[in-house]
Amino acid sequence: MSKNVETMRRFVEAQNDHDSAAVVACFAPDFRRKSAETNWEEMGAGNYADMSDRYWAAFPDTHFEVEHLLEDGDFVFLQYMETGTWTGVWEMPGGISIPPQNTPYESRGIITCTMDENGLIRRYCYHHEGGFVKAYPILSQMTVRTMNKDADKS
Repeated sequence: MSKNVETMRRFVEAQNDHDSAAVVACFAPDFRRKSAETNWEEMGAGNYADMSDRYWAAFPDTHFEVEHLLEDGDFVFLQYMETGTWTGVWEMPGGISIPPQNTPYESRGIITCTMDENGLIRRYCYHHEGGFVKAYPILSQMTVRTMNKDADKS
């Protein structure tokens, strides 16, 4: 198994364990993530860990099931099914708290990554099919902020 595939398997395992330190250990020092829900703003490892910890507190049963994991040189494609239930308060930066909806969701997601020479995730782009937003209409009525402007400074 290549270093890149091994890292992605550790990444998924850490996500399923809700272990932000183990997730961040899969990232290169110059890691950056982009996605639609953060308006394609880049976030670093500190912000990713902060966002993940707040998310897992609200969705304690979130789970990734790998559907496809493909590699081409330093490029990795991961398709997965994500499931969970919103049972906790979702705390957002800026003092926003969104109450639990107590209903499950299912969403197919795609993560594309470029890896560094050590097999660590350097660039990460995330896209999902929208099943998450469909399950929770309240999100279209809220200003959801996942970015914590201070998290990447430490």
